[in-house]
Amino acid sequence: MLICRPVISYTLVMFFFLSGIAVSQERTNLKKTGIIVEKFSFCERIEKRQPAEVKKEFPANIGRVYLWTTLTGVEQPTKIKHIWYYNNEKVLEISLNVRYKRTRTWSYKNIQPDMTGDWYVEVVDDNNKVIGKFSFKITD
Repeated sequence: MLICRPVISYTLVMFFFLSGIAVSQERTNLKKTGIIVEKFSFCERIEKRQPAEVKKEFPANIGRVYLWTTLTGVEQPTKIKHIWYYNNEKVLEISLNVRYKRTRTWSYKNIQPDMTGDWYVEVVDDNNKVIGKFSFKITD
């Protein structure tokens, strides 16, 4: 029975991630680049280095959406990128310094009221390998 629990937990985590229900999720780095996106959240603001008002859908008048990430497995100071996509087109690329084995970092995108629809952000390491891809929606 103990052998089955991790499998069930992993299955539930993947179900929630793939179904888009979870708004804050743990992830692992399947490409083994060294840096792992441990947690992520889309939110309305950052308070005391933590996400506040975490959501997967935001109203068109939100003004700004943040992607907050916790990274682990950093062996030496490096950079990552948050690359923001709207309707499958790149609209913003932010370079972020990563200095510690476990780092919290974030970026944001200003959202115009007419930018409704599907969005996603790729987290990319310094070798341009995607180590995370996370989506959200802007609604009318």
